[in-house]
Amino acid sequence: MPPGSRREVELSFRGSAGTAERSLLWLTFREPCQGTRVLFRPNCTWAEGRNILYAEMRRTHKDCAYFIFLDDDVYLRARALSALANRTSGTRHTAVAASGQHHTWTAFERFLRDWQPAVGSVFHDNACPACGRVGHVASLYRIDHALLAVHGEAAEVLLPYNLSVEAPRCFYHPPIFMTAKAAALYPGHILRYEGLDVGKQKHSKHSVQRMCNFTWVYQQLRATLPARYAASVREREHYDQPWGVPLHKNESYLKISGFGRR
Repeated sequence: MPPGSRREVELSFRGSAGTAERSLLWLTFREPCQGTRVLFRPNCTWAEGRNILYAEMRRTHKDCAYFIFLDDDVYLRARALSALANRTSGTRHTAVAASGQHHTWTAFERFLRDWQPAVGSVFHDNACPACGRVGHVASLYRIDHALLAVHGEAAEVLLPYNLSVEAPRCFYHPPIFMTAKAAALYPGHILRYEGLDVGKQKHSKHSVQRMCNFTWVYQQLRATLPARYAASVREREHYDQPWGVPLHKNESYLKISGFGRR
């Protein structure tokens, strides 16, 4: 965990209103880290680590509105230092300097409350710079998992990450599998808020074999879905391809014909 990243997130949560409604849990894989809410699972993979975090949070907080995952080296920052008009919903989000981390997290939470996406994220530095309009909410087929919010209802269908598609091929397989599954089940509800973006420090090194076969992953996914959803699985590897129009949540994410509660 890079110096300062955990401290910055914890300070941002303590500096925000409604802190009692949030709970933080950390996991390390290389060496133990001091703290009361820190798990140590030596040599676990990226997806294994997220599954451990999810299982523990689901065990202790069964009614979470969102499970928000973030890599150890990410931080939220505003894309502009001005009030941002959301062109689709009509709501306004105030962007502030990146040093005010609690304001950016509050803005992200406001986006989640306003739209209640099945899966939500923010602009990312590997996305096309010209594609994200500041303040806009985009409905996409694939979004980056460096910072990812999964609605509590959708989590029962999308999580845990599917480890059977991971080793020995590629640690990117589980997030690709999950994102494509979400897009097939919830078109219009996989949303990215463009008013914020994810900044990243240097990636932690992890011993994984990066031999990816995304076509194989999509084939595995289609085999697990009812035909009406399998037909919607597309082999898209870029982050900026639109997928429907942004939609507000209008019914339970568990009420899906032919694909119910796990």
